[in-house]
Amino acid sequence: MLTNVKYVLRFCQSQDGYVTQIQEIPPRGTPVGFIDKYLGNDKNAEYAIRFSYNIPSGIKISDGWLEFAIQANHGFSNTSTCIKIKYGSGDIVSGIFETGTSMKILKPRES
Repeated sequence: MLTNVKYVLRFCQSQDGYVTQIQEIPPRGTPVGFIDKYLGNDKNAEYAIRFSYNIPSGIKISDGWLEFAIQANHGFSNTSTCIKIKYGSGDIVSGIFETGTSMKILKPRES
């Protein structure tokens, strides 16, 4: 189990190799404070948390990138870890996804 979960999504832009703009994007829904542990027999990944965001219409991923960072503590040892992932325009797909452990897109959202 993970506790003290903190996460943030930012839109970033750079020029000449330097970050020139950072805009934080608030999550939809109630903030998540903990994540249940993984159970090997959980075929539908019921423990999983899906973070959901509405990307403002003024943001063009092709002009920069999205950066998602999550930090959490291990429920037993209380050790902390932080993971940061960068997403470019080729990584983003809008649609309805299959539940469980799959990342299959059932119905892409039309532009």
